Amino acid sequence: MAAAARGLTRRLTTLSLSHVAPKSISAHSIGAPCFTSCTRSDERTGLTSPAPRLIDLTRPFRWFSSVPQKVSQEPEGEAGTYGAEAEFDPAIHVRNPDGSICRKEFVGAGLPEGEHYPLFLRFPKLKPRVVAQRINGMKTFVGIERSIRHSTWRMNLLCRFVRGMTVPEALNQLKFTRKGKAPLLHKIIRHTSYKAENEGSLRPSQLEIAECIATRGAHLKRLKIHARGKSGVLKHRYSHVRLTLREIDFPLKIITSESLNQKKRWYAKMKLAELDAEETRKEREEFKELERQAQEREEKEKANK
Repeated sequence: MAAAARGLTRRLTTLSLSHVAPKSISAHSIGAPCFTSCTRSDERTGLTSPAPRLIDLTRPFRWFSSVPQKVSQEPEGEAGTYGAEAEFDPAIHVRNPDGSICRKEFVGAGLPEGEHYPLFLRFPKLKPRVVAQRINGMKTFVGIERSIRHSTWRMNLLCRFVRGMTVPEALNQLKFTRKGKAPLLHKIIRHTSYKAENEGSLRPSQLEIAECIATRGAHLKRLKIHARGKSGVLKHRYSHVRLTLREIDFPLKIITSESLNQKKRWYAKMKLAELDAEETRKEREEFKELERQAQEREEKEKANK
């Protein structure tokens, strides 16, 4: 029975391979030194599907598109962008304002206007000590709220919900969370982000919630009346909340992301954070310039007196 099954599998494999041209191995057009592109062509359509093969695991390799392309129509160029002389296919291409052609998967959904996703690099897994060193170098800001009239267990439900989010995401989610202390946690996060902006010149888009935990406070014990002359203990529970905001290391987030969509999301967040950082820098410069002008005006008034 097993021999018959193996023979049937062998015949089916031979029949399926008879309709497909042999594999052709060639260097990919983007020139990644650690890859060769193994392409399988279809005689009926003339299309090829790239199947990257890893040669050196110690070097970074590039993400490839799974969309079938004609090899003769892909000129060399930037990551994911081709020259104006390439043939335009509206099913898989879009045209940039400068006239160049770009694949649809590289178009930046959620990015600032005119920005496009690069062809991301995929790196080997980083060592934990390398990740810890980069994380320990980030700025942190702590916010504490004490004596909250709420159960510690219920407060930790909200803390676990927002832990790991960026500050804009957490604030947006808490607006629609149907929990009694969601507005209070919203206020704690917002005030801590104000502290980070004043002390470290960091906007909310550059911060993430690294730690959020609720601990037990001083409970008040009261008498609880039961039936048949019995009594018990009624506890009014209090809790404390400790919140830690940490600066986001966007390159580390992109490298350690497991999927391409996660990399795209973190790349879009990094671009928005860069715009916010540029606005903060301009505001700081304007404020310093106003301070300098006020100081010069005071010195002139003292000199005239």
